[in-house]
Amino acid sequence: MILIVDDNPINQKVFQTVLRTANYDADVAADGAQAVERFSSLKPDLILMDVSMPVMDGYDATRAIRSLEDADSRHTPIIACTALTAEADKKLCFQSGMDDYISKPVKPEHLLSLISSWLDDSKGLVGR
Repeated sequence: MILIVDDNPINQKVFQTVLRTANYDADVAADGAQAVERFSSLKPDLILMDVSMPVMDGYDATRAIRSLEDADSRHTPIIACTALTAEADKKLCFQSGMDDYISKPVKPEHLLSLISSWLDDSKGLVGR
């Protein structure tokens, strides 16, 4: 299952549609605080994380998720999905604990390729 974290309903629908066409199950969180809550209850295989959101941004949400992971030694790939494209912005994504980066607007084939590279087919995570 993939957790989509984005405050924009249009972006949420786009991500859901792209993931559905590739047979991925997905859930949505509208801000970082919801993402942390859903992470704890859903244990997603991968997270697509916007960085600019109300309540809690993607950087703080990623840090919170990483601290929760320390308790159970499980690493969940987090891919930043943002319109912020400056090198300094990318650096902030990685410094907060994100594993990869894709800029918006996303190209579906690029997004699916990136997701596939992070999910291990041998563990049955691809295409669930």
